Amino acid sequence: MILSAMITAPITGALVDKYGPRRVALISIPLYATALGIFGYLSHTLTTFYLAWLIISFVGAGTLPITWTKNVNFWFDKNRGLALGICLMGTGIAATLVPVYVVSLISFFGWKQAYVFLGLTVLVIAFPSTFFFFRAPEDHNRHGLLTKISQSKSINSGMLSSSHGGNLFSDNRFWLIGISILLIAAAVSAFITSLIPLLMDRQMTLAAAASYAGYMGLSVIGGRIFAGILIDRAWAPAIAAAFFIMPGISAIVLLSATGANDLTLLAILGVGLAAGAELDLMAFLISRYFKIDQYGYAYGWIYVFFSLGAGTAPAIAGWSYSVSGSYQSTLMAISLAATLSAAAILCLGPYPVRSK
Repeated sequence: MILSAMITAPITGALVDKYGPRRVALISIPLYATALGIFGYLSHTLTTFYLAWLIISFVGAGTLPITWTKNVNFWFDKNRGLALGICLMGTGIAATLVPVYVVSLISFFGWKQAYVFLGLTVLVIAFPSTFFFFRAPEDHNRHGLLTKISQSKSINSGMLSSSHGGNLFSDNRFWLIGISILLIAAAVSAFITSLIPLLMDRQMTLAAAASYAGYMGLSVIGGRIFAGILIDRAWAPAIAAAFFIMPGISAIVLLSATGANDLTLLAILGVGLAAGAELDLMAFLISRYFKIDQYGYAYGWIYVFFSLGAGTAPAIAGWSYSVSGSYQSTLMAISLAATLSAAAILCLGPYPVRSK
């Protein structure tokens, strides 16, 4: 599903730029909810299983962060980082609460009906809130809710900052952000998906490993808000580098740490902070280095880098363990990827001059 976003994200970004994020979201949400609801009733073969997830990925593409972050960037400038952090904090909250919700659904209704209720949950919560409240400034202006003064403020908010190249792919900053995001997504994804067996490999019991993993969800939420506050007050690439290096430091710590201890806990919290910050930082950097009419397109293509890293790293980490019998090489690779990611993002240079 993550890898299929390599196809859907650029398409979604182009649609968001052309038709607006609200229209894209209002079409995608009911389709996504329906696809989730019927998932459990498809024929149970491996082929249809993969096909079902592919369909879910395609119809749910309009619920990717591209859609929500574009409107946040329209509305906020001075506190844009914090606004993005609050917006994307929903994923951390969902990751914490939804597993408990799903277990309850399965215990009462069975796993097939649980998918039905998941689809209904998406529809009941997301669709009305998007329909009534998710609007861009120009949507409000059509209803007479914005004055010319507020329009002028929006134009001068920095969202029209230009990139130095007309072609996205000829802009070296596109490649720097993309490569950095690929590397940090790979490092974080490999770390998170391998976390419990990795901790057990470091002489920790299953129960202790699971309890430590629970702290990561909280640090993901903290990472979103903390990174958002910092990038509103400092040069964002420097803040990004500080967060992106954290999994590398955590990997070095775990190379030598064994059992349950404070260093292990700090290492896990560091990875969680980076996991929470990566999408916020990606959205913020794109909004500062590229034009608003290019935002969805740029985000969609950079999300391809994210999907490639996040989608392939877990399998590579698992293969590495199968071959070597330990996570030593995986931890060293994570450390290298995080270091290179931080180095690449520091090469971005100053923000473009804002349009007047």
